[in-house]
Order: sequence, then structure tokens, then C-alpha cells
Amino acid sequence: DIVEVHPELALNRAFIRRAARKNKPLIITRHPRLRLSHFLALLREAEDSGATRIIIAENAACGFDLHARALFDLSKIITLRAETHYPILVDCSRLSRAPKHVRNLAMAAIAAGADGVLAEFDANATVFSTSKSALLLPLQVQELMRQTHALKHTLNALTHLSCFER
Repeated sequence: DIVEVHPELALNRAFIRRAARKNKPLIITRHPRLRLSHFLALLREAEDSGATRIIIAENAACGFDLHARALFDLSKIITLRAETHYPILVDCSRLSRAPKHVRNLAMAAIAAGADGVLAEFDANATVFSTSKSALLLPLQVQELMRQTHALKHTLNALTHLSCFER
């Protein structure tokens, strides 16, 4: 069992405290309008309330691009990686308007330090629908997993060779 905290509920501190006391892993999705400093305080509050297994889901940021479904700020991943020890997932399906963009967002998220990505798919689909949905086909999910795993492996290897280590 896992408790997923929807972005709207992530704004409710009382709900976060109650969820933290359930002694189950929490996936907490940052609300786009929640400043990172406030989100970090909320994560500390969840810890103080008893949560020991927290997973961060980075969703999007509010922006002014009328053509984008949401904006993805890679610097948030870098800051969350530096400020927390929690695993970080990026919801690429919510960030993207079309399946063809999910891969690029996923690769950027992994390169920025995310531990993994969330991508929605239709297990029964064999062809794309005509909707604007960012649902992937099962074969695309397999390929995305292979590519993100390969990138993560490559980046981990390069980290050990890097002159930029702390």
C-alpha cells in the first residue's frame, strides 16, 4: 500500500500530518503554485509527523506559455536533490501535451537528477487516439524504461569520473 497525495491536498498541512501517521509510504506531488521553500517545509512536517518513506513527485510550475500544458523547471529537480534525500519522480504525462514529448521530458528529468518518471499508458491500446492525451502505448513505455535506465546508468558512471564532485 502507498498513499498518494494529490497536488491539491499537498496544500493541506493537516492532511499531510494525518497521512504521515498512517505508517505507509507517501508520494507527495508538489502543487504547481507551491513555492519550493514551502514544499521543503511541508516535507519536513511530514517527517516530523512520522513519515519515514517519502517519494517526491514533481509535477509542473505555473507559467505564462499559453501553448504549454504546464512548465517544467529542471532547476527544481536539482534543488530537491540537493536539499532532500528522498527519491524524486517527474510526472511526464501531465507535463506533456502529446506522447511524442514524454520521452524528451523524461530524459531531461533523469539528466537533472530525477530517480524516475511517471508516464501514463493505455494497456489496451495498439494505436494512438486522436485526443490530445499524452498516454503512451505499451511498447513506448518499454522503450522509455530502457532509455531512461540506460541514461541513468551512463550518468552514474560519469559521476564517478567527474571533476565536479563535491
